[in-house]
This record gives sequence, structure tokens and C-alpha cells, in this order.
Amino acid sequence: MGSHPAYIEHTHEEIHEGKHFVTTYAAVKNNAETIVLLLTTPDNTAVAHLLTKLRSSGEANFVLSENPTVSNVGTALTEINRNRNSANTAGVVVTHTPTTSDAGTVIYTEHQGSGQQRGADVRGDNEFVLKQNEQYLLTITSEAASNDLSVILDWYEARV
Repeated sequence: MGSHPAYIEHTHEEIHEGKHFVTTYAAVKNNAETIVLLLTTPDNTAVAHLLTKLRSSGEANFVLSENPTVSNVGTALTEINRNRNSANTAGVVVTHTPTTSDAGTVIYTEHQGSGQQRGADVRGDNEFVLKQNEQYLLTITSEAASNDLSVILDWYEARV
């Protein structure tokens, strides 16, 4: 019989309960080219608690906005349940390359320098609790040629 801690951190518990998901997107972009991801939260009682991990090999700007004007949601990414034994599926839908006419209200912006990364597992510093039944736009703009950009979206969905 193995031992285990008497207390499991809440976010770790969400993995065990099959309510924790991840998706990634990466591309090489030149100066002024973008990666655009759309996150759509479900209209139910679950609330998404989101961490983003952003990496770039050169200079880049990251902008997260809420309530964009979207005419085409783009191409779906695959959301992976971090508990590989769970059949639960994500309520949050993530797509890339949506068609938008307005980015919405900017709620977070960050500039990154060459070879830097942002996004530790420090929830208090980096977590967003997203609104239910809302859309969010994450736009990454390269400021360098041949810039290797990647995004990791890591979230759990819990009842309010």
C-alpha cells in the first residue's frame, strides 16, 4: 500500500476528477503576423479557470480580450482531458484563425522579449476565471522574422 498526502491541492484534484483540460497551438510567424485563438465558454454552471503559457523565440505582443465580434469561429483545436482515464469532455471550445471585426475589450496585454517565456503554474499571478457563455480572443503578434510562437492553454472547469 503506497502513501499519499493527506491533502491534495484543489487544481490537482480537478485533474483526478477529469475536469482539467489542455490544448496547444504553435506556428512560426514573421514580423506583424499573428496567431489568433478564440475561446468560447459554455452556457452552464461550470466556470473555466484558465492559465496561459506563452513562448516566443523573438519579440512578440500577447493580448487577451473579452467579447469580440466574431463572424466565423475558425478551426477547432483538440482539448485534451489531463486525466486520460476520464471520458469527460471540455465545455470550453478553442479554435484558431477566427474571423473577427472587433477584438472586444482588452483585459490583459504583455510584451515578450527574445527567448522569453511567460506562464508559470502560479495561479494567483496568472489565472483568469472566465465568464460563462462568453468569447475571448487571444492574439499573439510577432515582432520578428521567423519567430517561433507557442501557446499552451491549461484550464479546469468547476461548478460555481
